[in-house]
Amino acid sequence: MHIGLVTASYLPIVNGVTRMVALYKKHFEAAGHQVTVFTLGDAEEDGNDPNIVRSPGLALSKSGYYFALRYSQKAQELLSRVDIIHCHHLIMGLEFAQRYGRSPIVYTNHTRYDLYAQSYMRFPDPIARGFLRLLWPRMTGYCDVVVAPSASAKRLLRTFGVTQTIEVIENGIELEHYRNPNSPLRKQQIGVPQSSNLLVYIGRLAGEKNLETLLYEFSLAFSEAPSLRLLFVGAGPAERKLRQLARKLRIAEHTVFVGAVPHHEIPRYLAAADIFVTASQSEVLPLTIIEAMAAGLPVLAIESPGVNDLIQTGQTGILTGNKNGDLAHGILLLTNNSDERRRLAYNAYQASRYYHIDRTVRLTIQLYKRLLNGTGRIPAYEGRDAEMIHCERPDSKSYDRCAFWGLPVTTDRKKLGEWGESVAALHLQAKGYEIVDRNWRTRLGEIDIVARERDGYIFVEVKTRRGRGMGSPEEGLTRKKSSKLIELGLAYMAEIESDADWRIDLVAVEIDMTGKLIRCEHVPNVVLGW
Repeated sequence: MHIGLVTASYLPIVNGVTRMVALYKKHFEAAGHQVTVFTLGDAEEDGNDPNIVRSPGLALSKSGYYFALRYSQKAQELLSRVDIIHCHHLIMGLEFAQRYGRSPIVYTNHTRYDLYAQSYMRFPDPIARGFLRLLWPRMTGYCDVVVAPSASAKRLLRTFGVTQTIEVIENGIELEHYRNPNSPLRKQQIGVPQSSNLLVYIGRLAGEKNLETLLYEFSLAFSEAPSLRLLFVGAGPAERKLRQLARKLRIAEHTVFVGAVPHHEIPRYLAAADIFVTASQSEVLPLTIIEAMAAGLPVLAIESPGVNDLIQTGQTGILTGNKNGDLAHGILLLTNNSDERRRLAYNAYQASRYYHIDRTVRLTIQLYKRLLNGTGRIPAYEGRDAEMIHCERPDSKSYDRCAFWGLPVTTDRKKLGEWGESVAALHLQAKGYEIVDRNWRTRLGEIDIVARERDGYIFVEVKTRRGRGMGSPEEGLTRKKSSKLIELGLAYMAEIESDADWRIDLVAVEIDMTGKLIRCEHVPNVVLGW
């Protein structure tokens, strides 16, 4: 397969998008596929790599980014010959793919454009949101499938009016580099006492990352715990302002800025830290948090979409509010309780297994193949997509109650539940999962669906709701129910005598009061920390 990766920026610029594109390129090629990266800039940056095609553009100051109205003739011709096109930027990405490509187009939404519009374009919030309600749906109309790296990113896209089919495929990393770093650093090598409690932030130093809040909250915590130190790994336009603020808050001597470091050095810095901390609320699914989890660090963050998809507070880290002192309180809570810190770190390390790059690549390749095989859009079963369901209805009598175009009106909760489970099973099969068992029972209770994904098991809880009189399907997954599902999962694995990886997923099914299916959403890994 010849895959064209379209991105507005690429290495040597280092950010979450360029790193993800580079990982895709590396692992697609390792799997035997031909990969060409289409981007903008100076061709000399890539040396002799013929698989990176840069079109000339206008340099945007010293940011490393470029602006262009068209691709070069060479890029246009090459893009027209690839088998599949995968775009990673909305602007200077999707429109070029649609203009020059002749293949199915996938678009991954990596960026909270709503927040960037406020930070960089200085639009008032109502104007920024109104502009994106026009732009996002129109631009995503150029592609065949939108990939959201998290469930919250999918919900955000729907909020802004995106009606295109959306598939959730979480970003992944090369876990082994973080679990076993080469030459891990000691705190003294970074310039802080070995006995200190070291917090680390890794990422771009820019306004949208809310780093001034991080410094203020750190200063509050430092006044109570003088052993604290804060390490910034990364560079960006806000660095000078942050250094000035640190001096103003009288914490400059306890705050370390190491600047940009080669990405392969990041695991060494994580190895020296005790806690990963971020105040950013502009993330879709931050790779830096996944990296910290893989390195065995507890994560402390402000509640926000994207971050909430990764961290279960009290299990793999602590999520705080955004009020003055909230993050500082979390810092002190972890600093003063080493046992809790170790427990959260262990759980974070275990939970990071889900975000291996191999899984991301495998699911992405499966998506490409479904598009190339002519199966069309992935059935999203949501909103207007509910009327685009096109899977063949199975012959099995066990699915006979699953009416694709709606459920006959009934007050029988058992029948409603059975119907929802059938819809969920079909939805999972359409996504490439193997259904191993349904309604597996033991004295502890029942697992609605047992599915397989490569060499691991997925225990699926299905929640079906008619209207919102009993709350959303997600609200039905209580803490008590989650604990019961963990017990059931352990019982199932003991019965089959397997030590394979496993997790617990949720499928949320909603119908309106007339019986019409309006939503079927698969939410992976809803119970962490087992």
